[in-house]
Amino acid sequence: MTPAIVISTCALLFTVGSFWWLYARPGRLRMTEVRVFSAYVQPSRSYLRIPVTLYNSGPRPLVVVDLRLQLSSVSHSAPAPSRNFRKSIKTASDDFEDFPHPYVVPGRSVVTTFVEFGAEPRVMSTGEPATAALSVLVDRKGWSQVGATEVRTDSIGDPGSYITYSNDPAYWPPGQLAKARDALATVRSSLPAASAPPA
Repeated sequence: MTPAIVISTCALLFTVGSFWWLYARPGRLRMTEVRVFSAYVQPSRSYLRIPVTLYNSGPRPLVVVDLRLQLSSVSHSAPAPSRNFRKSIKTASDDFEDFPHPYVVPGRSVVTTFVEFGAEPRVMSTGEPATAALSVLVDRKGWSQVGATEVRTDSIGDPGSYITYSNDPAYWPPGQLAKARDALATVRSSLPAASAPPA
């Protein structure tokens, strides 16, 4: 094998590899942390609304078909399916945008959707922070977990009102945790008794 053939082969491999990396490589979706959320927590039903910001690390677009959370707090854990898309994180009577539907995250791009999830009241009312692990159903790829973030559900001071809270304690008014502790204790006291595990 002559030096010219070696050089030509290396150049071809570099060209093909560069093209694949820049234009054809499948990427992965990554979730950013949540800095603000909206919540409604009552014994009969609970909702959690967060800005779902996804970054596509590859050059090829990815189609998000559905989203769901796995919410965990203390010893409680439950899935939270997506209910609908909203226009913003701030709740209003006319903020409904659409029911969940597929959408595209272009290559090397960031897309934010405001998603309302149906949450388990027992998880939302523990009085402790919750971990929200986000799984995304990508077209032709199946479900995969794309990240997890802490949601300060222990700061929900008005659980009977669907309002917005900061995830940063620096922005909480004085006495926020004490107010939330009492309010969430009232919700917990109204929850039905947990069923015993099968023998």
